[in-house]
Amino acid sequence: IHDARGDRALSTEGYAEGARPQFSSDGKRLYYLLRRDSPESPAELVRADLASATTEVVVPGVSISDYDISNDETQVVFATQTPGQTSELWIAPVDRSAAPRRIGSGGEAVPRFGANNQVLFRLTEGSLYYLGAMNLDGGNRRKALPFPVLSIDGISPDRSMVVLGTEIAATPNRDPGAVAVSLEDAHMQRICF
Repeated sequence: IHDARGDRALSTEGYAEGARPQFSSDGKRLYYLLRRDSPESPAELVRADLASATTEVVVPGVSISDYDISNDETQVVFATQTPGQTSELWIAPVDRSAAPRRIGSGGEAVPRFGANNQVLFRLTEGSLYYLGAMNLDGGNRRKALPFPVLSIDGISPDRSMVVLGTEIAATPNRDPGAVAVSLEDAHMQRICF
């Protein structure tokens, strides 16, 4: 990390996983995936305190492929996948005060907290992906938007806008592009091709 104290490693153990690191809202902690033994070992979600350089595993014993931390930093929603099985979504308190709860087991992936106590995720329907939404308990599953997506690339801090890779923003030769979409009214703004 680079800050007022210069460049320094947060950890020298293991292998940082490719899923995006995420800062806490106040910038004092960093969440990231870490593989301890080898690039093929399970990826654990780690929280690093940037002032003290201490780290701790948020969900011990669980290999995580993608995750999101709630804005108030009380919950984590994460995806897991056992080899040969479909991916699952789970939710857990960050303080480990309760066991993780499975909220999806039908191949859901790329979880993100949405506004109004919703979880957004990549929903698979046949050979297509959609932006899906569900309640925090896994109920009320539905398509959040009616059109297929290629990827879920980001979400605004207030959880009201999502950046998606989609063919809707494609060039005439069908190269995909990125759009920012309002989750309130589905207003779409092309970002790039």
